[in-house]
Amino acid sequence: MKPLVSVIMSVYNGEKYLDEAIKSIIKQTYNNIEFIIIDDGSTDRSVEIINSYDDNRIRLYKNEANLGLAKSLNRAIELSTGKYIARMDSDDISYSDRLENQVNYLEKNPDIVICGGNAKILENGELKGEIRVPSDDANIRFGMLFANKFIHPTVVLRREFLIKNNLKYGNNYVDDYDLWLRIMKIGKMANFHGYVLNYRIHSTNFSIVNKKTHVDIETLKLRRKYIIEDTCFNDNEQVVLNEVFDSKTIRPNMLNVYYEAILKYSKYTSNRSDDEYVVKLITKDIYDLCWQSVHYGVSVFVNYMKIDKKYRDISLKKYLYLLLKCITKGKLHRI
Repeated sequence: MKPLVSVIMSVYNGEKYLDEAIKSIIKQTYNNIEFIIIDDGSTDRSVEIINSYDDNRIRLYKNEANLGLAKSLNRAIELSTGKYIARMDSDDISYSDRLENQVNYLEKNPDIVICGGNAKILENGELKGEIRVPSDDANIRFGMLFANKFIHPTVVLRREFLIKNNLKYGNNYVDDYDLWLRIMKIGKMANFHGYVLNYRIHSTNFSIVNKKTHVDIETLKLRRKYIIEDTCFNDNEQVVLNEVFDSKTIRPNMLNVYYEAILKYSKYTSNRSDDEYVVKLITKDIYDLCWQSVHYGVSVFVNYMKIDKKYRDISLKKYLYLLLKCITKGKLHRI
C-alpha cells in the first residue's frame, strides 16, 4: 500500500488564489493523502472556500487568533499522521504528479530526509521564469552558505525524522532556512531534478514584503550560527565571511582569504573544486562581489585577476567593464 502523505498548508486571507491551490492537491495522481489546512484567523472568504470542498481527505483546523506561519505549520505537523509531510502554500499550484514523483524518490532513497524540487515563477497569471535548485546533498550543503537552496512549498519531509529529533519551525522571519540548517546537521538532503509547482510572486508574498529588512538580518544570524561558526572556518576566515555577507562588498586585501575559505567549505561539504555547480556558483559570487566593491578602486581588479582562472570564466566584455568600473570607482553602469 502507498504510504500516507500529510499535506500541510496554512491560510491567512488567501481567498484570491486558494481555490487553485486546493485543487492542485486534491487532483494529485498520488491520492493517499490527508490535507491538513490551518486557517490562521482569516477574515475573508478563505474558510468558506475550504468548506466548499466535499473531500474527506481535507481536514480544516482554525486558530483562535492569528499565530503566524511557523506556529501554524508546527500545529499542522503535530496533527499529521502520514509517513511523509508535504508543504504547500495557499497561493501556489502543485503539478499533478508532484507528490508521486517526490514520494517515489524518497521511497527509493531511504537515507534522504527532505526532498524539494524546482519551480516555475508565476506572476500576474503568466509564467515568467524559473527557480532551479541543486539536486544532490553536497551541492545543497555548499549552496546553503550563500542562500536558501530549498523552495519552501516544494519540500516533502519524513515525519518520523522530524518527531524523533524534535525539529520544528522556529518563530522567526526565515523559519524555513532555519529548519533546513538544523536538518543539515543530522540528515541527508535532496531536490527532485524536475519541476514540482508554480511558485506565485505577488505584492503580498511574505518574502517580498519583508525583503532587505528582517529576512536579511535573520539570514545573517543563522548563517553565522550554523555554518560560519560551526563548520570548518578559522577565526580570520570567520571575520572575513561575516563582513562580506553583512556588507555584500569586500575589501581588496580580503578577497583571497574569502576565496580560499569558500574553496575550503566546498571540500568540507564533500564537493570537488571542479564540480560544475561549485565552479559556476563561485564564479558568479566572486564576480558579483567584486562588482559591488569597485568603490575600492583598481586594487579590486588586481586581486580578482589572482583568482584561479577557472573561477573567472567570464566574457571579455565583463572583464573590461569590471576594470573600467574599478578605474572610475563605480561611475559606469553595469551591462
